[in-house]
Formats: sequence, structure tokens, C-alpha cells
Amino acid sequence: MIPFFKEIDRIFNKEECKLLIERCEKNKFKKIDNLRFEYTNIKNKSLSDEIFKDIETKLPNSFNGFKIVGLNPNLTFFKYDENISFELEKIEKEYENNYKNVMGLYIFLNNDFYGGQIDFLSDDTKSVRYSVEPVIGKGIIFDLDQHFSHNKVKDGTKYVLKTTIQISDEIIEEIDPMSLFNMIKSTPKNNISFSNNDIDYYHKYSKNSMNQNINQNMNQNINQNMNQNMNQNMNQNMNQNMNQNMNPMLQYQRMLAMQKYNKTNT
Repeated sequence: MIPFFKEIDRIFNKEECKLLIERCEKNKFKKIDNLRFEYTNIKNKSLSDEIFKDIETKLPNSFNGFKIVGLNPNLTFFKYDENISFELEKIEKEYENNYKNVMGLYIFLNNDFYGGQIDFLSDDTKSVRYSVEPVIGKGIIFDLDQHFSHNKVKDGTKYVLKTTIQISDEIIEEIDPMSLFNMIKSTPKNNISFSNNDIDYYHKYSKNSMNQNINQNMNQNINQNMNQNMNQNMNQNMNQNMNQNMNPMLQYQRMLAMQKYNKTNT
């Protein structure tokens, strides 16, 4: 399955991009010793909300069945000077501000330089799936499961805004168990745990349609497989590691996905 990817011609106009660059320069860019580019962070919910309004119609109705709630208000601006590149980057799907980052958004703020394309790579990272040319105000929306790289900038400086698109734990569409499995398979196993009693609890509060799917798709060996694959320490860590705001339906579905994950790793 090819990860989500979409280009948007113009999110900001030329004047808006110029003002954002000026603000970032006043805010002062920082440099990390082991990285060759500079960055600055600005938290601006009103700006992130405005951007989301512009791109909302370009997004899918949901992400793997979960409600898309908006953009992360923590905006990061990157500055790539001449001969600076960044190879093989991947943004993690982390929780931030009680929501999960699932898609990335890059916006080019200038194009008065040469080079600096962003390449999105194939699953094995051996070939380029998409190559995006810098255009002022142009946006790129992409699934965070993808690896990508910034090509070397030649004769100039590249400015880029980066943020993420977030989801809540509200389910608005029926979720295919395998899609959920693929979504969370990168989650460390010790971050999720379930006991036998939890199954009955989550099942009781699940939606009727999901109850039917569960009865069709899950066989009688679930409890046996779970006891074999989940260790005792995971039960103790459940309350500490699970987000308290996560609804029982999501917890139950994550359990099903983790069982699939455990079976593929034994």
C-alpha cells in the first residue's frame, strides 16, 4: 500500500512567505552541533488553524478510521544554507498535545536558490518515489511512515516550514484490523498491555459493527496466543503507558493489532 502523498500548489502567497522568513530571522535560528541546518520553533495556534482551513479539503476524511483534528500548533522553520543537505529523514508518529502526529506538512517559503528538492523514497529507500521541486508557498502532505531526504542547496538559502497533521482517538469510520495493525506496528511492545479480563471489558463497549467483525475475524485462540506473547510485566505497565483519554474501543482495537504484531515476531 502506497503511503498518502499530496502536493498543494499554493498555501501562502509570496508576501506571506516573506513575512514568515523575516519573523523567523528575528526569532533567531538555532543550530545543533551534529546537524548541518538551522531551525527555529514558533508556537502559533491561530496560524496553524488558518493553514488547516486551507488544506482540509485536500485531506482524506479520516486517517485509518480516526478523526483528523487539525495541525500541530508547534511550527518548526528550517534554514538550509548553500551546500547543506539532509539525507534519509523520517518523522516519528508521536503523541503531542494529547493528539497523535500521523502526517507531515512541508511548505516552501522561497525558491531563490538552486537545488534543494525533497525526495520521498520507496519502502526499501533504494529509489525515489516522488521528487518535489521548491516553489514559493507550495505544500507537501505525506504519511509519516515515509523516508525522505533534502537535496543539497546550491547558490542560495532554502527556508521551509514543517508541522504535522494530528488525529484524536475518536473513531468516525469502521477500521480494518490490518490497517490498524500497520498503523501501530512501530509502537514498542512494552507500551501496550492487556489482561484476559480487559478483553471482555473492551468487547462490551465496542460498537455493534465491530463486534460482528471481531467475531468473524478473530479465532478462538486469541486468549491462548495473548498469554503466550504478552509477558506479566506488561500488565503492570498498562495504566502508566496507555493514554487516559483513549476510549475503550480504541484500546480494544490496539490489543487486536498487537496480537497480530506479536504473532509475526515470534
